[in-house]
Amino acid sequence: MKKNKKKRYQSPHKNFRLQDKVVSVALLVGAAVMLFASGANMYAQLLDSGNIAYHNNKILAVAISALSACSGLAIKALPLTFTYQQTKNLYYKALFSVTSIVIVIWLYFQSQSTTGFSINDALDPDGSKATLAFMVLLVEVLLGSSLFCGWQILHDSYRPRKQKDNPVLPVIDEEIAALQDQLTDVNQDIEVTTNAIALYESQREAFINQLLDKLKLFKARHSAIHSLFGDE
Repeated sequence: MKKNKKKRYQSPHKNFRLQDKVVSVALLVGAAVMLFASGANMYAQLLDSGNIAYHNNKILAVAISALSACSGLAIKALPLTFTYQQTKNLYYKALFSVTSIVIVIWLYFQSQSTTGFSINDALDPDGSKATLAFMVLLVEVLLGSSLFCGWQILHDSYRPRKQKDNPVLPVIDEEIAALQDQLTDVNQDIEVTTNAIALYESQREAFINQLLDKLKLFKARHSAIHSLFGDE
């Protein structure tokens, strides 16, 4: 007897088109670069802050810097907790929209910058770089998260979708079925009523025709009698 061979699991990623493979790698690399840049940027700002604790204990600075990269991963991982695909799509759209708005704001602040991270006095009278530094970090984190989400969307498009039914749908289906039964009964009543009306109309028309025939016969008799006897 031949032994039944177990079917090997075939990854849906084997069906990736070459274009999607290139885009997938580009998104993944771009997201990693952005999150690494956010961590490096945070590390540089901590050392530039002049706090002795960060200079004496650089591991602490590295740990705090890693939070910016982890925050980007957390933003990307949040849709995994959603149940319905519609909610995930709405989250992705909101994230992409916020990222685009933040990029535009950052470009505006950057255009007002005179040298590097310093901001124009009209925007920052103290000459501090906190606002622009915050915008740069925010752009790096959101952009990295958006690229990761784009990578996730691309990979999810090749996976078999397991849709979960909305628990409200069975109740709605039952209500629709009940309404359809009622509609069927109403249509039957309408059909019976229509047939009855048609029968009554035909009977009325037949009765009227009988009366007209009797009237014609009466007129004919009256005319015959009148012509026979005439006026006396």
